Amino acid sequence: MSPDGTLPASALVPELAAFRADLEELGYVVVPHGDHLCIRLPQFASVRVRLREGELEFVPQFGPLRRQHSSALTLGGASVAVIAALALTGVGALAFGTAFVGAMLAARDVGRYIATEGCLTRLQMLWTARLPAATPAPARASTVPTGADRFPLPSARQH
Repeated sequence: MSPDGTLPASALVPELAAFRADLEELGYVVVPHGDHLCIRLPQFASVRVRLREGELEFVPQFGPLRRQHSSALTLGGASVAVIAALALTGVGALAFGTAFVGAMLAARDVGRYIATEGCLTRLQMLWTARLPAATPAPARASTVPTGADRFPLPSARQH
């Protein structure tokens, strides 16, 4: 907030501000952050949406990190923990427990990948539905026969 108690002006372009309103009407949790929107998803996942040069840019995130960095950290950390448990205690309950926790963290990441990819697809479809319909390009002359000439009936060939 600014010192006078009013909310600061958003740096969102008008198209993103209108898109935000449409998404909120559909029940999405949308938070503006400066020049982009943050769509909040379950399991501490989110998708950031920016508009650059008329094209939407999506950045899926798990927590504060980009999706691929978070997955690498989760899987790398779990692998190091399993190796450390094996080195310290050998094959035993602690190593199996650590491996189980690592497998569950990987499964959680799979669920978050599915949630963010589904959100990306829906956002792309909603954005495309908002765009004005483009005029179709004029048809070009084709050398491939169309219609009845393309697949003549056997009876038509005999006459």
